[in-house]
Amino acid sequence: RLLRAYAELHPSVRMLGVLVKLWAKGEGVSGAQSGHLSPYALTLMAIYFMQVDPEIRLPCLDVSLFHGGPCSPAGLSRRHGWCCDLGGVQLLSRFFKFFSTQFKWGSEVVSVRHGRRLLASDSEFTQLKGKGVSRLHIQDPFLVGRNLHCVLKTASEGKLICRLWDAGQRLRAGELPIGLRLAQVAEGQVYDPESSNLISMAWKLLDEVLG
Repeated sequence: RLLRAYAELHPSVRMLGVLVKLWAKGEGVSGAQSGHLSPYALTLMAIYFMQVDPEIRLPCLDVSLFHGGPCSPAGLSRRHGWCCDLGGVQLLSRFFKFFSTQFKWGSEVVSVRHGRRLLASDSEFTQLKGKGVSRLHIQDPFLVGRNLHCVLKTASEGKLICRLWDAGQRLRAGELPIGLRLAQVAEGQVYDPESSNLISMAWKLLDEVLG
């Protein structure tokens, strides 16, 4: 429900989430069963980036509103009135740049619950497991002690960092990241069964890279 509410704030939120998951699958850096981050964790990374980017500033939704039934709190997106003027390629490029050059890997915590840049040593994360280890930290927004790096193998984390950097470099050079090229070939095997229209939109947006 929380992720759905974020997606309802503006189409760009879900668009970036779909693109990141497609890219990660194509790069082979997604899948908890294989020692990589889950699609859920990758989506949290996308939302967190949009929260803390100074040109985007996605609102931080109150997690306490999302305990219980299947529906998002009524009128939430209308109350916030937030929008994003950046295109898909700009969003994706900024996402890769943030996590490859700006994010404090090993100490900063991806936390959509707080929606601001904080370190694992800060008082907000007293319950977070594994916070003393120099690893990628992703806090579950509901189970505040759960660190979603628990499934991430060390080698997989190293690969993720390298692939994030490579994707950012390729986009800045006007190329499509390798993961999205491979995902484009296998677009019928995506994580989100409802995202087919978004995928088509994503390819149109990514045509901007080459156009």
